[in-house]
Amino acid sequence: MRISKLRITLEAHSYPELNEAFSLIRNEMFTRGQVVTGLTALPTKTRRYCVLRSPHGNKNSGEHFERRVHKRLLEITSPTEENLANVILALGVSAGVFVKVKAL
Repeated sequence: MRISKLRITLEAHSYPELNEAFSLIRNEMFTRGQVVTGLTALPTKTRRYCVLRSPHGNKNSGEHFERRVHKRLLEITSPTEENLANVILALGVSAGVFVKVKAL
């Protein structure tokens, strides 16, 4: 089966780590002679939580927290190596960055 494209999705809670992981993957692919098509920013998912300070009374007093998940997408067109996905996953990206590789 010939792989025509690799789609890589990066997810992280902080965008500086995300951009650092992207540049690491891009530099590795350029050294291997692969064609990498841009950094596409996907929508940031925001999850908000309201935690009451007191368990029984004073319902108007609460703390608000939010968690953001930043996403980026890049594609490698016409990859030459079959195990290129394993190379990407073996790179030393930060522990807070989630990498998903999908062959198309």
